[in-house]
Amino acid sequence: MNLKIPAITVLVLALLALLAFFWQRRDTLPPPDPRIGEPVVAPEHLAAARVFEFSRDGASIRLYQDSGDTWRVAEYHDFPIDFPRLGRIATNLREGKILRFVSRNPERIERLGFAGDQIRVLGDDDTVLVAIELGDTAATGSRFLRYSGEPTAYLAELNLWLDTSAQSWTRRELYRIERDQIVAFSLGLPDGGTIAFTRPEPGGTWSSDAAPAGATLKTDRLNRVLNLFTAPRFTHTRGLDHPDVTGAREHARSARLTLADGATYHLTFGRRPAPAAPAPAENADAASSEQPQPGPVFLWIETDPANPLLADMQSRRALEVTSTLVLDTPTDPLEFFNLPSPPAGPADPAEAEDDGDDDSFSLESLGLPSLPPP
Repeated sequence: MNLKIPAITVLVLALLALLAFFWQRRDTLPPPDPRIGEPVVAPEHLAAARVFEFSRDGASIRLYQDSGDTWRVAEYHDFPIDFPRLGRIATNLREGKILRFVSRNPERIERLGFAGDQIRVLGDDDTVLVAIELGDTAATGSRFLRYSGEPTAYLAELNLWLDTSAQSWTRRELYRIERDQIVAFSLGLPDGGTIAFTRPEPGGTWSSDAAPAGATLKTDRLNRVLNLFTAPRFTHTRGLDHPDVTGAREHARSARLTLADGATYHLTFGRRPAPAAPAPAENADAASSEQPQPGPVFLWIETDPANPLLADMQSRRALEVTSTLVLDTPTDPLEFFNLPSPPAGPADPAEAEDDGDDDSFSLESLGLPSLPPP
């Protein structure tokens, strides 16, 4: 018996059965997913964004655009944000593509690490443009995600970390100027005086009327001081009536910068002095007792032309800066100069005067025999 013909017949019947199965289900098969190959967030949604909300580990942050087009941190006194940082996230969302479908199975999706990390992009009147839930990072570096309210999980070309620390989102740099553009600088001294420096043009040679006779200016020292004021950054903020703030105001110094274009920066900075040390307790170890410390350093800035954004920040909070601003700013104006060596004085007449005494002596003068010649 020829078994080849029945085998072929069975194979043909199996193929026909499969074709019939798929033909009958042609209307129930899902169409190709339109999200595959598309950006994680459509460019038109990013262009219309007025609010970004990030959630991670139970914490959330809201970054919003005010009526003056300034982006602010709602959770940190409405301070301006570090906008380039937000720009990098927006670029990641726009350029990252949906790579592939992963699953619609709830049990499998539950194992993909969706634990509450979320990005919400809102438009005018807080209209939700897109909301994305983020899962684990895959071994390839891509990220599992799903769109809120949808049952499908995807793998996306997305590599980002959601920072929900409000202060870390603020723009720390208060202003930036080029040191070579400064043509005049004056510094207040602790005794109430002022020392001033000028130069005829940007990058020119500095001079000061306060230079002692014969002294030369320490240009490197002056430049180091100027660097303290060219791009100050705040580290923390305090309430305007905080004791550390009022104490710093009462013990503040000032500096003034004038640029070649006529713009001026008037800076006031200071810190609350350390309180007097208490009397040590009886039998106390003086070396181990903590000494009172001065307060943090605060900086106040006035500019001409005015800087409305900076003025708004200072109307809300006092700006704390690093202690370097106080520690590295000279208190003695002579620190800016190389002083001439004092001239050599005349010899002391008392040393040069001959008193007429014979300072020589011999053994014989002491009543001792002289030594024999060698």
